[in-house]
Amino acid sequence: MRRFASADALRSQNAATGRASEDNVSASKAYTPVAGSPERKAILDALRGDQKVVFKVFYLKVHGDWAWVDTTPLDEKRKPVAEGGANLIHKENGAWKVVDLSVIPEDPDNPMGPDDPDPKFVKAVQKAFPGVPGDIFPPRKRSKLIMRRCGFASLGALSIAEFNAIVFDDWISKNVASHAFDYGSCFVG
Repeated sequence: MRRFASADALRSQNAATGRASEDNVSASKAYTPVAGSPERKAILDALRGDQKVVFKVFYLKVHGDWAWVDTTPLDEKRKPVAEGGANLIHKENGAWKVVDLSVIPEDPDNPMGPDDPDPKFVKAVQKAFPGVPGDIFPPRKRSKLIMRRCGFASLGALSIAEFNAIVFDDWISKNVASHAFDYGSCFVG
């Protein structure tokens, strides 16, 4: 006879493991680890390395031993210290490690690559790294997420091209002389 855990037991297990909800306890489904959970900390520690940064997390999904995370590193004053972006993370021998995505060929039809992964990009990742589940990747055309990262409330009546032109003009005016934060990750593809 098969036994099923009660909802309270599942919630308790979720809190201990960092899983977002009882619906996501199954390893057959992607989930977002709860902020502050040991699993989320371990994934972000893999990104952090020996840098003294915290991360603004824009997207994080885990499925089995694979995670897809989109972050921006921040200093102690919560100011960006580098351009953020998306990363594939793999758990090997009990430790999360960043996967080198430079082996994935660039696609001229999707210049955003990992920052806006299309089905072709996902397929290339899965070919290069067998076992990567497709449900960890974010939905396509994350313009709202990218705009939020860049401090825009909405596109309003702007087209994607007009939005990119504004961001580019803003980046040029702020960075040519000062070499400040790189807005390159703000472009919408």
